[in-house]
Amino acid sequence: MRKDTLNFTLDQIRCLTSPVRTELLYALLIDGPLTVAELATLVERPAKSLYYQVRLLEKFGLIVQTGTRRTSNREERIYDATADNMVVQPPPLSPEYRREFAKNVQSVMVNASQEFGQALMEADESLDDFQPRYARRLTFRLTPDHQVIFMNKLREMLDYGRELDDKVHGKRFAVAMLVAPMPKRRS
Repeated sequence: MRKDTLNFTLDQIRCLTSPVRTELLYALLIDGPLTVAELATLVERPAKSLYYQVRLLEKFGLIVQTGTRRTSNREERIYDATADNMVVQPPPLSPEYRREFAKNVQSVMVNASQEFGQALMEADESLDDFQPRYARRLTFRLTPDHQVIFMNKLREMLDYGRELDDKVHGKRFAVAMLVAPMPKRRS
């Protein structure tokens, strides 16, 4: 049984600077629990290349073994994400934590960019299968009150997506978002 929320430790953030481990964690969040063989099929990588990555995710408490399943000639471990929601620790954040988290964000965006590019290349342009693909960068100003409202709306949207994913058997979509205050411009 997953916890509701996990606040990332510095070591967990470091563990997720690998795009492969980030991809595995998100696969388990969406489709878990899974065996390494099932993960390999899902992320289209050889299973042998994933065992080390899975052990690291487990070592740092990002995933847990939830059971075993007998396959043709051996027991296969079943893994799942530790929590449904994984978030950055509340402030204050050390400079080291911020640096590692920035690396993690880069890893997430590398995966998102690759998925987006693959979706564009594999798109069937027939009208029956056309699905909009959308990429845009927005900047806007928010007061502290509006920041709270904006983040609540994003959480509602993510919760709605999770709810649909549990009920609907349609085409899977990915959403990648970064929300952060803009850095001050240097004069």
